[in-house]
Amino acid sequence: WTALGWATEPVGGMMIVGGKFLDTTNGSSTQRQPYLAAFDAGDGRFLTWWRPNVGGAVTALESTPDGGLVVGGEMGTWEGVEVGALQKIDPATGAVWPGWSTRVYGGSSIVRDVRLESDGWLYVVGTFTTASDNGVPFAVQGAIRMDPMSGAIDRSWLPQVGGGSVWGVSRSRTTDE
Repeated sequence: WTALGWATEPVGGMMIVGGKFLDTTNGSSTQRQPYLAAFDAGDGRFLTWWRPNVGGAVTALESTPDGGLVVGGEMGTWEGVEVGALQKIDPATGAVWPGWSTRVYGGSSIVRDVRLESDGWLYVVGTFTTASDNGVPFAVQGAIRMDPMSGAIDRSWLPQVGGGSVWGVSRSRTTDE
């Protein structure tokens, strides 16, 4: 039995937990809730009413300034709909954020890390070869940055990481760029 938890994010009195688990427990009661679950931040109770249907492991969570939650991982689908490895949701309900159309996919289609940095950009890294916003796909190499609220991808920032997987992201504090 493996129950890997890879990401946690406190949101509105809840602790959202993502990973490669299939079940959650409230002491003696175990319930099926794969990959993403919500718990009461005060007492740790599993919130049985919060049950998004996520199609694979969750490796990264990041809150956005507009109250959304970006979820990255090996998902492929959200509520049965193809979304790739990245999704923005309403953390109060687990539903897809209204109007969100950004996708990250291709190659192994894995998002390993998502980070909102002090420069205002949301950085997304992993093993993927394609990104799209507004339905327009383009080639990438495992790293993009985007507007955390609209999902618009900054096409002027496309690093060449040279294959393999990028496992984490952190903005350099040595320059102003």
